[in-house]
Amino acid sequence: MTLKQRESLAEVLHGRRAVLARRLHEQRERVASGRHDLGDPVDLALEEIERGTDELLMELERRELHRLVEAERLLVEGRLGVCRRCGADIDPRRLAVRPESALCVDCAAELEQTKNLH
Repeated sequence: MTLKQRESLAEVLHGRRAVLARRLHEQRERVASGRHDLGDPVDLALEEIERGTDELLMELERRELHRLVEAERLLVEGRLGVCRRCGADIDPRRLAVRPESALCVDCAAELEQTKNLH
């Protein structure tokens, strides 16, 4: 991977991480400030559904944030862009779209096909 590609990936990773961190912070604040003073059972049920949805979204975003942090660490170590399954280089076009990719296209497809069989 060229220096220019590494710098570009670093910018993308940093930007995506910052956006996710901000969204997680906003979601935490929204969940923490939930309206608990409603007496209507329907409103309480709707609030509970919204809280559950927010918590699920937060968990998905925490996982993505973890993958981005890991990708930044691998980039610093010079190991980003190497498939952790077969050791081949990951296509720079794939990294441009999903810089946190840990698998090359072939290994990702093989893994997905295996998951679909089960």
